[in-house]
Amino acid sequence: MKGRRTAALFRRMLASLKIDRLAPGSDLGEDPDDPARQVAILVRAGEIARQDGRRQDALGFYGRAIDSCLQAGLTRRAESLCRHVIDMEPRVIRTRYTLTAIAVGRDDLRNARKRLTEYMVAVGLSNAEPMAVPPLLELASSTAHPVIRDLIAEALRRAGRPDLAEGVEHGRAARAGRTDWSRAVGAALKRPGDVDMDALTDT
Repeated sequence: MKGRRTAALFRRMLASLKIDRLAPGSDLGEDPDDPARQVAILVRAGEIARQDGRRQDALGFYGRAIDSCLQAGLTRRAESLCRHVIDMEPRVIRTRYTLTAIAVGRDDLRNARKRLTEYMVAVGLSNAEPMAVPPLLELASSTAHPVIRDLIAEALRRAGRPDLAEGVEHGRAARAGRTDWSRAVGAALKRPGDVDMDALTDT
């Protein structure tokens, strides 16, 4: 039953864009619940929307594909799609945050520094600093890496919250004293309004 519902959902999504040009062999066919297959269909829908000049629709499909990758543990594919979206629309914010969250989850200091800087530049260009605070706190709560926590604290200062930055620098690190990969990547699936600020202000 779930497979049929999923197949129907994707057909409606494609129909909403009047998409009838899927590549040969790319119909849902068997096992429509396979995450990689769902991602492939969403990406194809995004490609066709882009070709038709429906930029926002294309970004929406790519965004859903990225979320599906993260939920299914297809992290490398998610990163590739994020880079594709950034090439298409350099001012995106959430996509840059996703790359940041993945780097933080891996304790990858070099990439975390690079991605966090790029994320904050995009935030600044959109004057969206207040909206960046909850996601930054979510990341801080997931990592035990002291240098990455300092980078997040500096980002919070740039977002106008030095009080929270100090809390990140001197507060508790991730539980069990190590970075929580699932929480870091899970942060990328949240919108700012989904974050419980009260629970994070003692990070």
